Amino acid sequence: MTLFIHIPSPPLDAYIKCLWYHNGSVSSPHMKMLPMPSLHLMINFGAPFQVFELEHTKPFADCAESWTVGLWSTAHLMHAPSDLQVLNVSFKPGGAYPFLRLPLYELHNQFVS
Repeated sequence: MTLFIHIPSPPLDAYIKCLWYHNGSVSSPHMKMLPMPSLHLMINFGAPFQVFELEHTKPFADCAESWTVGLWSTAHLMHAPSDLQVLNVSFKPGGAYPFLRLPLYELHNQFVS
């Protein structure tokens, strides 16, 4: 397993909390994702992720190549592939707007490819 975490320097540090890259197996493929005040850009180099609402057995999203995770007001479940290869950009609150140029409320409770 390889995990790299990078804290950007100015001027990106005003917008991006951190970047992380994970390559290898995961200890548990099922992850409960709690609401967070941040937006994430995920770039996937491996098998797809599946996203579930807490009480449902059928995924509402299959995330294959890259996607943006909006601000969530509820928890959800993610099923990661057994061999994870993903780059994550974790934006600070409000930090994604200069890059995405769309109202962030449009991403509320959404996974957008």
